[in-house]
Parts: sequence; C-alpha cells; structure tokens
Amino acid sequence: MALQDNATEEAQNDSIRERIAALEADLQHYQDLKRLREIGSDLKLKVVTGRCPTCEQEINDVLLPQVASAPPMSFDENIKFISGQIAAFTSMLNDSARVLEGRQRLVTSVRSKLQELRTSIRAYKQALTSADHDASAGAVRERMVLEGNIQVFRKLTGYLDNALDSLEMLSREYGECTAALEQLKSDTSERDEAKLRSLQDSFVSQLDQYGFSSITPASLLRISRETFRPTYEGFDLGFNLSASDMIRTIWSYLYGLMEVARNAGTNHLGLLVLDEPRQQQADKISFREFANGPLPRRNPTNR
Repeated sequence: MALQDNATEEAQNDSIRERIAALEADLQHYQDLKRLREIGSDLKLKVVTGRCPTCEQEINDVLLPQVASAPPMSFDENIKFISGQIAAFTSMLNDSARVLEGRQRLVTSVRSKLQELRTSIRAYKQALTSADHDASAGAVRERMVLEGNIQVFRKLTGYLDNALDSLEMLSREYGECTAALEQLKSDTSERDEAKLRSLQDSFVSQLDQYGFSSITPASLLRISRETFRPTYEGFDLGFNLSASDMIRTIWSYLYGLMEVARNAGTNHLGLLVLDEPRQQQADKISFREFANGPLPRRNPTNR
C-alpha cells in the first residue's frame, strides 16, 4: 500500500511539473509577442482587413455568420493569467513534494523493516537446521537487534536532553526580555515619550508622503505604548491594509526609527538594510519618495 501511494504521488508530482513547464513555455511565448509589439512589430496586411488587395471587394473568411463572442484577452491579461496559473501549480507542486517526501520516508522505513524481518527469518531458519549444541543464530540476531535499539534510544535520549536544555535557556531569556519590556512600559521617562512622539510624527508624515490610502487620515494610526509598533484603534496593523500599503507602513516605521536615532540618540545602529524593498509591486512614485528619504517636517524639534 505504501509503495502504491508513493508511486501515485510520484506520478502526480511529474504531471504537475509537466504542466508548469508547459505554462512557462506559454508565458515566454506571450512575453516575446508583447516585446515584439512594443518594439513596433505589427502586421499591416490588407488580407487581414476583410478586403481583397486586388479588386477591393469584401472578403468573408467564413461561410456562415458567426455569433458575437467575447473579445480575446490582451497580451498583458494572458501573461497575468498564466503567471497566476504558474503560481497555483507551483504551490500544488510544493505540497506534492512535501507529501512525496513523507511517503518516501515511509517506504524507506517499510523496506528497512522488511529487510530486518528477512534477516531474522534466515537466522531462525538456520537455528532450526543447526545442531542443538550450537548457539542459536536467531537468539544472537535478536540480541543484536535489541542492542542496536538500545543504542538508538540512548542517542535519542541525548538529543531530547539537549533540546530540553536549549528550551530551558530560551525560556529564561524570554522571561528576562518580557520583564525588561514590562519595566520599560512602566518606567517611560519624559525623554522616552519625546522619542515616541517624534517617531509618531515621522511615521505619519512618511505615510502621507508615500501615498498611504488604506486608512484616512493617516494621523489615526498610533505608535503603541505597549508594543511600540504601529496600531489602529488598539490593534496591530496588517489585516485591514492593502499589500502595497503594508509595504509603505514598513518603510515609514523603519525609516522613522532611524530618523529618531539621528535626532535623539538611541541604540539604533544608524543603518537601514532592506531585502526587496519594492515588494507587492509598490507604486514607482511611492518608491521614489522612499528612496529620496523623509521630507523635512514643519517645526522639527531635536530632542
């Protein structure tokens, strides 16, 4: 049963790979056509205008009138549609790969168990056919198996003890960080409040600069005094923002932290490193504003 399930999943995996390869070929085809159209390749044949190039009479390329149909998709629409299919099938392929990996491990385990049983059977058979005064090969084999299992269990016990020690250390560190954070909440000084207000002003100002539109006005957003993260009506941002506005929020928050560090002096390194900052196809104008940096705010106050 395990072998059959594994073979079925392998066939499914291969089928998905073939489908993705075909879609990628179609995508490349449409991208090439779009590129040719962009650089000026456009057919101007008279035969495609419905008139004869010699006698100028109308030409019907069908015998019967055709029922009006929906207009065909454009190159961009086809590219977007195929890209969506590739993403969907890629997700299916990843799921299939995980399932296949699990089933392959199961097959390996079953084969190992079968090999062990075969070896035991041969040992018992040899013991039945050997002289009575000889040592039982089956007993020897069983002892070896038990000793091997003991070694495996001891090794696993060592791994478990190490994992428990690591978890205990992480638990202590988590408790220390939580206690330190709680202390920060209760011991906020006037200087700290000034930094948070500066972060709030920089954050909101940048959201307006980058074209944030999911929540208007952007001044409704706050820097939480509990988590020190952006919130709206007491809840962390994320569920009620568009993907592009979520990127704008990340820009504004991270850049705001660095801007506060420049004016007030914090533990910030003064360096901002972003991995693929223009995710979710953020608007070019917004990205340009982000690259230019925050605009000077009115009546800036150095704290």
